[in-house]
Amino acid sequence: MRDGLEALSGNRKECDKMGQLYGLVYKKAGILWHPSLKHYVDPTSQTFFDWVHILLASGGLGQYEMNDYLKVLQLNNVGLDQLDSFQQGVCIPKALTKLPKCFFAERICKDNDTHLRCFAGELLTAIPAMTLFNSLVLEPLGILRDHRLCFQQLATIIDILSKGEGALQFLPQLKRVDVKSDSQFDGGDASMCTADEMLSDHCCSCKKRVDPENSLVIVRASVKTPEARRRRSCHNVRGAIQRLANRQGNLVKEFTSVSGDRLQEFYSNFSNLRGEDLRMKIEETVTDWKTATTTYKFTQDAEFMDEIEVRKKYVDRPNVAEHILLNGRRFFCPVKKVMLFADPKYNAKVEDTEELGTSTKRKAQTALKENEEPKKPPRKPRKGQEDKNIEEKILSKKLEMANAKDTLLKDAVESREKRQACQQPDVFKTVKNSVDTGKGNASHLMTLLDEAMDKIVEATSRLKAQLDAAEAFNKPNDWSKVVPKLGKWSRKLHVSFPCVGIDGAGLALKCLQVPFCANNVYDLEGRYQQHLEKHLPDCDLHLGSIDGDICQADLGSIERPVDLLISGPPCPPWAGNGCHKGQEDSRADVFLSVMKMVLVLIKSGDLKACVLENVKGIMHQRNGATSFMENITAFLRHECPEFDWGVVSLKAEQYMLAQQRTRVFLRGLRRTVGKGTVPEPLDPFGKKPLVDFLDPKLPSVDKSTLTDVTRQNLIDAMAAINKMMKKGDAVSSDIIVFPLDRAEGKVYVRRFSKNIVPTLTTTNMFLASLDLEMPEKDRKFFRFLSLTERMLLQGFDADTLYDCSDALRIKGAGNTYPVPLIIAVVAPLLMEIRPNLGAVPRSSTSLGAQDCAKFDEFMEVAKVKARLISQGNARRMASKRLKDLLSFLSSLSGLKDAPRSMEQQQRLVEGCLQDFVTGPKIEMTEGTEMVNWVTAASIPGWMKEQVLQAVQDKVLADQTNQKEPAKGKRQPLQRNLHLFHYFTEEEWGVMRSETQGLNAKLQILKNRCQFIGLTCPTEPTYVLANVILHLAAHNGPPETFQIDTRKAFRVLRDVKTVIKSGSKKGQHSGLEVYPSDPKGLPDAIKQTAYCNAQPVACPLDIDTIESLAMSFPCRETHGDVRRAGHSGVSLRSSHRDDGLRDILCNALLDRFMGGSGGSQPEALTIFGNGQSFKKRAKQPLALEDGFVDGPEDKTCKTTVSPQVIPEDGLPKAVEDAKPYHLEVATIYTCPNSQSWRVKKTGDKKDRAFSWKKEDPKSTWKRVVGYLEEIAN
Repeated sequence: MRDGLEALSGNRKECDKMGQLYGLVYKKAGILWHPSLKHYVDPTSQTFFDWVHILLASGGLGQYEMNDYLKVLQLNNVGLDQLDSFQQGVCIPKALTKLPKCFFAERICKDNDTHLRCFAGELLTAIPAMTLFNSLVLEPLGILRDHRLCFQQLATIIDILSKGEGALQFLPQLKRVDVKSDSQFDGGDASMCTADEMLSDHCCSCKKRVDPENSLVIVRASVKTPEARRRRSCHNVRGAIQRLANRQGNLVKEFTSVSGDRLQEFYSNFSNLRGEDLRMKIEETVTDWKTATTTYKFTQDAEFMDEIEVRKKYVDRPNVAEHILLNGRRFFCPVKKVMLFADPKYNAKVEDTEELGTSTKRKAQTALKENEEPKKPPRKPRKGQEDKNIEEKILSKKLEMANAKDTLLKDAVESREKRQACQQPDVFKTVKNSVDTGKGNASHLMTLLDEAMDKIVEATSRLKAQLDAAEAFNKPNDWSKVVPKLGKWSRKLHVSFPCVGIDGAGLALKCLQVPFCANNVYDLEGRYQQHLEKHLPDCDLHLGSIDGDICQADLGSIERPVDLLISGPPCPPWAGNGCHKGQEDSRADVFLSVMKMVLVLIKSGDLKACVLENVKGIMHQRNGATSFMENITAFLRHECPEFDWGVVSLKAEQYMLAQQRTRVFLRGLRRTVGKGTVPEPLDPFGKKPLVDFLDPKLPSVDKSTLTDVTRQNLIDAMAAINKMMKKGDAVSSDIIVFPLDRAEGKVYVRRFSKNIVPTLTTTNMFLASLDLEMPEKDRKFFRFLSLTERMLLQGFDADTLYDCSDALRIKGAGNTYPVPLIIAVVAPLLMEIRPNLGAVPRSSTSLGAQDCAKFDEFMEVAKVKARLISQGNARRMASKRLKDLLSFLSSLSGLKDAPRSMEQQQRLVEGCLQDFVTGPKIEMTEGTEMVNWVTAASIPGWMKEQVLQAVQDKVLADQTNQKEPAKGKRQPLQRNLHLFHYFTEEEWGVMRSETQGLNAKLQILKNRCQFIGLTCPTEPTYVLANVILHLAAHNGPPETFQIDTRKAFRVLRDVKTVIKSGSKKGQHSGLEVYPSDPKGLPDAIKQTAYCNAQPVACPLDIDTIESLAMSFPCRETHGDVRRAGHSGVSLRSSHRDDGLRDILCNALLDRFMGGSGGSQPEALTIFGNGQSFKKRAKQPLALEDGFVDGPEDKTCKTTVSPQVIPEDGLPKAVEDAKPYHLEVATIYTCPNSQSWRVKKTGDKKDRAFSWKKEDPKSTWKRVVGYLEEIAN
């Protein structure tokens, strides 16, 4: 076909005719005739058949079969409303589309040769629901067996095709099902052929076969409906029945309600009757139909069983068990700690009814007895009274329900004596009074009752679930068996708890059986209030962001007396997953505030001992600086000799907690108490396995509740765990714990812990047992760490914070300190305090204010010192690493044990370079110096290449990985004062061409800046580009070049516009200073910028370019512009006033040579002629270029000029003088100013010398002295 059309392509008419027959349109550029594609494209063998549209959508076979199957159900008295009610009770997976409530009743098409009106997604849900209806309802009744079997074949085909690539393994089964389905269709099964196919050659009344001779056309054939015929005898009967309607109307109406097989039988057997015989048969048929009408009603009930019970019950029908587990209703039983599934049961209720005219009388209805009068209906009250009675009944019923729910809440929590304040007694009382008195707004009262009931129900369910979980779990934390007995106490101990958290210290004191009362209780989390009120009664709580901020507490109003202070300030400034800012972090101020409270209590004589807890990072030295803890202890030992101080580090896993949590404790003890020295902590309690803290009854995680990211993280983590198993790093009895919100390649990588929980934070952990052969839902542990388990792993009771939200429980467990560690460090201190407790100390006034001031000063000095040390070490560290690396590689050949093979040396070099690459950042200038070191190093050439590449890549990475500027902020400025070395030979040809216009040259400049990532140039870089354009267009020698000021500035503005437009498409290179040679660029930029041609040496005179760059106009600041000379002035005198230059140079020379300074007044007097400044009018770029567009001969005036010293001693300005440019600086002044400003060449900022408060002559001497200083 393809070749035939191609052969006829010359004859358009024949080609179109043959293409119409083939169904193809010949196009020479089409893929069927393309020279390079036509041998590979074969539509007949490469067609993809979409089974979804063939079976489920767009009039698919499945839609036709479902529609006809629903018709068959209706013919057998199965109502579609019952089917809809059934499908609403089926639990649909989230992947499928939920069906509307009246799906089957509304979507069925009763016309012939029509399909179900639905989408493919809806049919994918309807087929499993119908299959479940067949197996649970129709199969027990034993009806429609052939129809059910045929529909089951359709469901099997859809189920196999829905498996995607997994359907390949079911191909043999699919072929068998397809053949079986075809055989059923050939046998004429009603569920596989449509009603139109069955009735097209049958009588539409009696269903007997017809032919054109013995039948009449009732409905002509159309596009949508086929032809319908009726036998002549049936048609005559229909006519006779219509005639009887005139005399027996009710009887005929009842006969029209007869349908199905009974009506077909009537037309087949009595089509020859007429008149009275026909009427008698109609009456007999109607009477028989009335007494035999049967209605099926199905009611659903369910038995809830766990998965094992369901599979055991349906062991001989595993597919039914799978459907129940997949689609049945489910809920988690908090008592059994298992997921229960509903096994539905259906009861069929058969009702026989007898129709009498338009009324229906049930057989079970009894007649009235003799002399019995029918009951009169109750008298209806008046409309207003009726509404009032109804509202009163509703309110009374709701009030009873609310009281019953409240009673359930009491029963749930009274056993634990912890009642949450969720009752609504005022609401109950108000409603009861309104019901009793009949007054009040009923709708408002019902709203209040509904809200109260919702709160009670929510609190009841949450409390019962949490209490059941806590009571069902064995309590592993029984510290009474391991803590020492301290004996009796003479009085209560007064203990302060700044940064109290969830009161881990208070629980430790209770475990030690220490009687105490709390004071100075501070915390920023106000939601701990209810919990702390129960555990620390009779004390003032300072909680919340305002009252609980200890940094704002008044040290003069500290609650006293205080015997012991226990605190755990925030740890993020020193935590491993924090910012590592140390004292630079604002949260470190909390630790300092607690320390100042300790100082005040020590100096006041109250405090006997103190304990401060934090992470081990507080003892680490950052970048060579002294650690924070060392600074604290150094100050305390020097300024607080009354106390002995000690620092100890303890691990939670050694104290019967299966958690990797190391904590540092700063402990102090007054020297007059006990032995006067800080005792050692208690010995380790031992280790306890992780499984003792875990609840084995909790179900596995439901993956559908996870986000896409965490679901992918879980898949990656399980793949990594499988690799651990294969390597032998883990065995099947192990439990792996890891955070699910972390992944490989991120800032915080995922780390696996085996048989122990990593340090608990405010994020949750995931548990995975290694019984990998089991399905995930049957594994022993495959879930998140529960809230109860988090509390147990910190040493708390299982029901801690049981009446709080889940988020608060996670936060409280992550931020607290482990109870056994507090016991271990506090118990020895209490042993020293108890014999020397004595009477309650008298509260004395604060004597520690001066010590607090000293402490603040000491810590501030330590912070500054650490900052300077860190900055200096960071700069030296990178250079030192590279020098050590080069020294090691150069001495490698002289070592006896050095690796000899190339492969071993390669691995050694890669390891050394890895240490260098992960070191501190490298600046561009430092990188250039490093390149020179590597080039001069005496190491093999292949090593030198790798080290050079590593240095260049690190410089590029450190420059490009700068923090992105915030939205609305500029990118870092880029300086390139050697731009003339960055052009290729072709680009120089365009810029020096006399035939090319300015636009072409600007385009070359824009592209080159864009290629090298120069998107944000500095002002000197713009000026340099302007000089290159002007000098490249000059044909004569450099000495003959003259500056046209206005033209130069217009071109400068064009240069800025063009480069800025290109920067929107380009990408910032990250380089702030470009090297003098393009070869020094990072490889990534160099390969992109010079992929087609390499840069060449500048063909222009470089000295001329640099000299012109000093004289071309540019914007030096936002409101100040350096001007060039007037148009027509030669290069050598374009920006200097010769007379002014000579006089000032003489004055400076006299100063430098040690003269008496007699020339200074002379130098001063030449600046002015007694004129004063006029107020400058606001105009665009007035301070920038000194000119505006206008006539060519217009004199350009400047507003910046030196000052003069008149006779009256007040400085005045000279209007026509210009700034004076020296080789080392520029001297100028501003309008209405009283200062000279000197700007050093190359600097962005200037220096002011004001005569506002001193003699102007003295000021000028300081100016000359400054010039002498920078000149030397």
